[in-house]
Amino acid sequence: MTSRLPTLAACGLALLLVLTGAVYVPGLNGPLLLDDTAVFNELTTAIARGHFTPELLLSHSGPFGRPLAMASFALDAHWHGTSWPWWKATNVLLHLACGWALFALFARIARAVGYAENHAQELALVAVAVWLVHPLHVSTVLYTVQRMTELSSLLCILGLWLYARGRMAMIAGGGGRVAMVAAVLLCTPLAALAKETGLLLPWFIAALELTVFARGARPCWLLAGLLALTALPLVAGVIYILLQPENRFLAGYAARDFGLAERLFTEARVVVRYLRWILFPRQADYGFYHDDIAVTRSLADDWPALASMALLGVLAVAAWCGRRGWPLAAFGVALFLLGLALESTVLPLDLAFEHRTYLPAAGVLLASAVAVMQLQNMRIRRGLVAATVAVLLFTTVLRVLVWADPATLHHALLAAHPGSERARVALAEWYVGQGAIDRALAVLDVPGNLAFAVHRQRVLCLRDGRPGAEAGAVITAVSESHQISRFTRQVLFDLIESSIAGRCAWPAPQIRALLDILQVQPINRYARYRLEVQDAQFSQRQGERMRAIECLGRAARLQPDDPYVHYLMAEWLADIGDIEGADEALAAARQRPRAEAYTGIDQAVAELIAQARAAAQSSGD
Repeated sequence: MTSRLPTLAACGLALLLVLTGAVYVPGLNGPLLLDDTAVFNELTTAIARGHFTPELLLSHSGPFGRPLAMASFALDAHWHGTSWPWWKATNVLLHLACGWALFALFARIARAVGYAENHAQELALVAVAVWLVHPLHVSTVLYTVQRMTELSSLLCILGLWLYARGRMAMIAGGGGRVAMVAAVLLCTPLAALAKETGLLLPWFIAALELTVFARGARPCWLLAGLLALTALPLVAGVIYILLQPENRFLAGYAARDFGLAERLFTEARVVVRYLRWILFPRQADYGFYHDDIAVTRSLADDWPALASMALLGVLAVAAWCGRRGWPLAAFGVALFLLGLALESTVLPLDLAFEHRTYLPAAGVLLASAVAVMQLQNMRIRRGLVAATVAVLLFTTVLRVLVWADPATLHHALLAAHPGSERARVALAEWYVGQGAIDRALAVLDVPGNLAFAVHRQRVLCLRDGRPGAEAGAVITAVSESHQISRFTRQVLFDLIESSIAGRCAWPAPQIRALLDILQVQPINRYARYRLEVQDAQFSQRQGERMRAIECLGRAARLQPDDPYVHYLMAEWLADIGDIEGADEALAAARQRPRAEAYTGIDQAVAELIAQARAAAQSSGD
């Protein structure tokens, strides 16, 4: 029996991969959520119209643009258009690839610390089996845009595997340096180009070296390399923040309802919550939207935050102290803690998302598998693992079925988090899409909530073509609000856009009031660009042409590669008879990287300038 374990482990892994893939099949018909539409719409439209440009491979989601993930989306758009089940199927395949790669990594490092081949593969299978079918990952695999997380995780796992392979070869006296260097210099940038969390790979490698390979001497060059590895993500982060602190770090917190210290206090509780979700999964704990988490304002008033900090500190110390006696468990704890070091510390991001646990969960489950392998009775050990996998598989099936149906999903997400603004608005928007406007209004009828009051005005505009009777009171409440949430600002942008497009008859003074309110709000560069364009369009309609052109100038500086504002400026300058300025703006538009996507607009603006020039010459004659 023992001699057949490697074959049994391989068969077990294959069976698990097939089962996991089958479990996710119903979820392929699920809806797009949150960032999906914003990321995919421009890409799919451009490819469908034959206007694809390399700039479309750069996302606004991160400083590196995540071109590797965006390239995979572009391929899906090219092959499948807007047939979203195929996009989600790619995510499922990547999840299976991550499971396979984790098995290879865990089996290799188990052998590195002295496990026999059969026990190494059994341990790897235990950890990966639970990871593959864990219900927590449903919201990563079926949230299409989080292919970014999957790709980055896969490349990090492959980087760790390469390093472990090279390190074991070096210990055996057979070289291995090429694999080790490739793990750092090849896998790290590739992982970061899928998602910035890939920058953590050097920390993962350092943790692997200090735990799995803790025994024995290290050459000086390796010690120096470890020091450089640990410094690399920190240096990259500091450079990123210092390049434009007002637009990145500081502006990010200015737009939040919490500061740096408050975020760190709260994230301690969130990370412990992640740990509970991994070890004690319950359907009631999940839900995708977690914007209802209370912020810890002061440690003196929040003992759970203090307790969470203490627990995380104990875990870190235990991993360090046990790195020689329990190297795999220590590495698992380090992978969990370091895997959250970017998104759950100082960056001004949302407080919690389930997809952040995708790779860190593997570390927790590796440490758990080490504990399970201590059970001497093989029958009990395997029975325990089989029962755990069966329960998790059943739970995942139930969750996937919820995600497969938009109506069920949106109602379930709100039921799980009734205090979530995002969950409530998502349900209302789904009702709007189904034509059930009155139901959408009923969902948003929450007294005293400014975000829902603003969103009700948007829904009323869709239904009636004009705002509700309480629109003036809503604008007054917005103007008196100390800080407007990002969610509320997004709806305000939509309201202004509807008015400019003539879909909603808002009085001009109210639209001007909304624009003025947003102008003094702390918003990021992309939101500021949208605001300046809307202000320009509204000002042009009101005959305030100089203000409109000034707004376009600011918009052009915020997004220098966008030709749209330059074409708009050329048109408006031609309208006021500034032919020279119009020519300069048209020339600037044609120099933008994506100008070829505006061929029709280019021709129309050129003709308008020619007509203005002819009119000016005729008038002069």
